[in-house]
Amino acid sequence: MKVGIRVTGVVLAALAGLLIAGCGGSDAPEDVVDEFFQATADSDAEAFCATLSEASQTQAAETEDVETCEEGAEKAFGSGDFEAAAEMAGDVEVGEATIDGDSATVTATSGDVEEEVPLVKEDDEWKVELGG
Repeated sequence: MKVGIRVTGVVLAALAGLLIAGCGGSDAPEDVVDEFFQATADSDAEAFCATLSEASQTQAAETEDVETCEEGAEKAFGSGDFEAAAEMAGDVEVGEATIDGDSATVTATSGDVEEEVPLVKEDDEWKVELGG
């Protein structure tokens, strides 16, 4: 699988090779991570890309060899591997954030696997940093 989307262990390993989205603009990192996984579960490319940092949006487009993050997400959502990844994303429990200046991590749990999702602050908004 080929995507630089390696945000959380088993959940995002299943999503690696896929592009997933969520809404941005939240004050809390936990909310952005929740929106990221919800957009993934809903196959909502616009919302997914809105949760990503600028660098991650560029990475997502380049990984799928398209012009925009949204096009890359749509392409990934249409892949055969996506259904299981979307189901897993819908089952993620989002935990507490640890904030250090303009970076943060948020605990995400799926089953008995717990991983950290990295975020960065851009223009006063928290964004998921893929491959971070």
